[in-house]
Amino acid sequence: MAIKLDPYVEKQSIPCIKYDRTPQKWADLEQCVMCVYCDDRQKDDIWKILNQFGVKVKGWSYEREVIEKWLPGGIHLERWIEQHDLPEKEAEKIRAESRQKYDECFFDNPNNICMGWNQ
Repeated sequence: MAIKLDPYVEKQSIPCIKYDRTPQKWADLEQCVMCVYCDDRQKDDIWKILNQFGVKVKGWSYEREVIEKWLPGGIHLERWIEQHDLPEKEAEKIRAESRQKYDECFFDNPNNICMGWNQ
């Protein structure tokens, strides 16, 4: 799928696509996830492109909703901590690091363009 969709990313018809290499065990997934990033106004056109390649399942989340899920207390971060069976002291460290990372990248600079971070 990545090879087929790469020309659309290169032409900037699709702004960004991110793929899992393996299913995310912490989220109890059995299949890999493909995340397609775009402006709300582009989603219908991008869905037409994805549909041409057999993509049938879609979900839509705004970036702020995804961020909230990865903040301390958010469903993704808490599920990840639980799946890794971390002691509470380590879990609190992870929560603090998450808060710091999001503060630095988003909340402390709300007018900056989001460039993400290395993973």
